[in-house]
Formats: sequence, structure tokens, C-alpha cells
Amino acid sequence: MTKLQFRVLYREFLCSMVDLELLSAQGDMSKLLGQFAALLVFISSVQGLGALLFDGRRMSPPALLMFFWRQEHSLIATTMLVVGLFAVLSWDSTFPNRRDVLVLAPLPIRARTLFLAKVAALATALSLTVVALNICTGVTWPFLLVPLETAAFWT
Repeated sequence: MTKLQFRVLYREFLCSMVDLELLSAQGDMSKLLGQFAALLVFISSVQGLGALLFDGRRMSPPALLMFFWRQEHSLIATTMLVVGLFAVLSWDSTFPNRRDVLVLAPLPIRARTLFLAKVAALATALSLTVVALNICTGVTWPFLLVPLETAAFWT
């Protein structure tokens, strides 16, 4: 019974992760989250396209090294920006709010199950955000960086 309660609560909390009052008073929440995910995938695909079009054979090894450092810094900074934005949007979703207490308190659910379902939903949403941001860059940049770095440092 506890696993079923956890799964139901997890699904409910995952669907209501971002604070609705913080965003817009009108509009569909799933449409907004879909647009946010599409924006993250677009950013990732633009960065991945840059990796596919890059040709570093004519660059000197120090210039190539500086380019790679700049690109890795850009990927890390973009990921930190998206995680920070997600943290701001889901700031009040870790702990039970008034609605959760009024609706779920009379049910025979342990507080630990309720809290673990909220934390698991928050971790899943954060993981999906980071994966959506790094889906294309995680495929293209490693194939570009490894051969060029080894060739630049062995010559």
C-alpha cells in the first residue's frame, strides 16, 4: 500500500512542480513546461551544431586549448543558469503547502511518504531539466573534443 501511495503522490507532485501563481494567471501549465523543454533542447541543438561545424585542424594547440576551455565553461555556465532558474520556479515545492496539508492530512499517509514523494518529484524534474539542456551537446562535443585534444597534445 505504501508503494502505491508513493507512486500516486509522486505523480501528483511531479505534475504540479512549478509554482503556478509565480508564472501566469492564464494558460496551460503543460504547454508552458513543453515550451520550456523545447527551448532547452533548442539551446542544446545550437551548441551541438556548433560542435559539428567546428574544424580545429588549422588552430595552434594553445588557441585550441583556450577554445575548448571557453566552450566547456559555456556549457557549465548554461547548466548552472538553467538549474538556478528551475530552483527559483520550484522554490516552494519541496515542503507541503497549504493545499497539500488540507487535502492530504486526513488521508492515512505517513508524513515520511509524503516528503519522500515530494523530494523524488523535485529530483526527477531537475534531472529532466539538465538532460533536456545537455541532450545534443552531450552527444556531439565529446566526439569532437577527444580526438582534437589528444592530437593537439601529442604533436
